[in-house]
Amino acid sequence: MEALFFEFDQSSRAYFGSLGCNSVSGTFSLVGTDGILLKPNTSTLMTCPSMEVELDMQNALEKTRAYKIETGTLYLLDESGKTLMMLQKVD
Repeated sequence: MEALFFEFDQSSRAYFGSLGCNSVSGTFSLVGTDGILLKPNTSTLMTCPSMEVELDMQNALEKTRAYKIETGTLYLLDESGKTLMMLQKVD
């Protein structure tokens, strides 16, 4: 399994990353001060030894409606404010 990573490019409003075995990419739009919508994305469709993490991460991306950033960590949140995923900034 590859290391998990995501990158968000503010200027092009695009994101891409690794779900561990497959890669994913798409675009996003910001809504208001803390809303975000991750638009339909593309991903590779390799069969992986364990699909559980991949499916959980894909579901989190689809349910993301807001975000917050605290101390170098990006939190992706659902519509009720529940944390779906935490992404740590790496230089």
